[in-house]
Amino acid sequence: MQHTGIPDAPAFDPTRPGHRVHERVEALRLASWKGLEKRHASIYAGTGLADWLQDRAIDTVTLVGYQSNNCILASAVEGEALGFATEVLSDATGAIHVANDAGSIDARTLHEALMTLLHSNWATVLDSDIWLQAVSDGKRLPHSNLVASAHRGAELFDCVL
Repeated sequence: MQHTGIPDAPAFDPTRPGHRVHERVEALRLASWKGLEKRHASIYAGTGLADWLQDRAIDTVTLVGYQSNNCILASAVEGEALGFATEVLSDATGAIHVANDAGSIDARTLHEALMTLLHSNWATVLDSDIWLQAVSDGKRLPHSNLVASAHRGAELFDCVL
């Protein structure tokens, strides 16, 4: 899945060299993966991916890429509504610094906050090494939920729910 904009756009310009997919990834895509371009943050919006996955009885999607504060978040949230289990590899995605009239946050803090938020509700979040080992061993991946995350947060920050 690749986010593609229009030529001369400030981001995702398909005519710029930085838009090309790495040759090893492209080889895998051509051999066995479903290649899609998207124009919205979510991998599901307007791509037909959900139907393609459901037709093949695929119920789990692993998200990697850029940006945790846009595409990863939107895809995980929409995936839940569509009935997909979502995994996010925290060390294979990242955020950007953001500042606007509502406030500002640095990329590292934003990424950590989003990984914590995603793991509390919409996704299983873990790093690539743990994910690879679990997949290799056929083990179930750890997942949290909003209630458990809220209770741990209350204990950590010494407050009552």
